Order: sequence, then structure tokens, then C-alpha cells
Amino acid sequence: MKAGFEEPAFFVPSSSIKSKPLLNKVYNIVYSCQVIYFPRPNHVNDDIESTELDLTFNFLDLQDYTVHNREFTKSDDALVFTFDIYGWVNPNKEGTKMKNLAN
Repeated sequence: MKAGFEEPAFFVPSSSIKSKPLLNKVYNIVYSCQVIYFPRPNHVNDDIESTELDLTFNFLDLQDYTVHNREFTKSDDALVFTFDIYGWVNPNKEGTKMKNLAN
């Protein structure tokens, strides 16, 4: 954010996506995500420890998706949480198909 932010705060950069085709035109989708937690300046260690425990025990699934490969690192007085979300997608067949990428 250009104007900055006030701690405590979470920052969620855009995720990356991997797609692998399976049988019957179903795709295995993996979203690789990252969440960065910026603790209160005067309570860095306590806030990071508390937030890490909350995410460890409470961030296990997201509706129809499961959370995998959870990893925590501490960097520059911030908690960096990386994880993958697995899902299966069957693309919608309706609509106009892409004909030319050059347009």
C-alpha cells in the first residue's frame, strides 16, 4: 500500500497456480499462497507466536479445498506463512472458445 498500514496487519500477495489435467477433462489445481503477518512493533515475539499457533490449529481447510504444505518462517520481524490449496476443477463448456491469442 502506498500510504502504508498500521500493525498488526496481514498482507496477502497474489498466488501462483499450477494445473494438471486428469481423466474426464478434470483438472487438479494447486494454488501456492503466502500470507505475511506484521505484528505490533512493541509485541513482535508474542504476536508472532500467538498468530503462528492460531494459523497452525485453525487454518486447515477452506470450504471445498484442503490446505497442504503449511510452512512458517520469521523474517524481518514478520511471520511468513506459505501453503498450498488443492482443488479439482471441471471447466465450464459453455460460451465462446478462444480462437486466436494474437488478437
